[in-house]
Amino acid sequence: MFDTTEAERPGVFCGVCCFGQICPAFECHDLPLVLHSGLAPMEFIHTHFMASKQLPNYLLSYRKRSALSQGEVAFLLGIRSGSKISHYERFKREPGLQTALAYEAIYQKPVSELFPGLFEKIQREVKARAKILEHRTFSGNMIQVATRKRKALATIVSAEAKSQSTQS
Repeated sequence: MFDTTEAERPGVFCGVCCFGQICPAFECHDLPLVLHSGLAPMEFIHTHFMASKQLPNYLLSYRKRSALSQGEVAFLLGIRSGSKISHYERFKREPGLQTALAYEAIYQKPVSELFPGLFEKIQREVKARAKILEHRTFSGNMIQVATRKRKALATIVSAEAKSQSTQS
């Protein structure tokens, strides 16, 4: 159940978490973990990053995984300077649609996965506006049109965040 030789090595921790999951070296079901220090090896607590608020984007992670420099990504995006890349990666700037789609082409991941925090924020805002529209009466519309509108709005309101539904 608990490998003490693994746990005793610095930087490696294995055991069973408070969720009853066996957790090898800093990973639990392919999700990054935060190990809270100050606890005995058998009494550790971890937090799944995915369970908490999403980062606005994961551009830095994907760039590092692909071993590309900021200058190389800038070139692929058709941008002259790597400083814009730094601003995108550090959440100081949000890229436009063309740049976001170019990131999708570079990293082969949907924009909603590259920018999950931003996607969830926008999705919440759209849901709130859809709820307002859902309660309006659609006077002057034909019954079939009003029914289609209500169905479309109900779908928007009930939609789960893409990043949440892919975890299940």
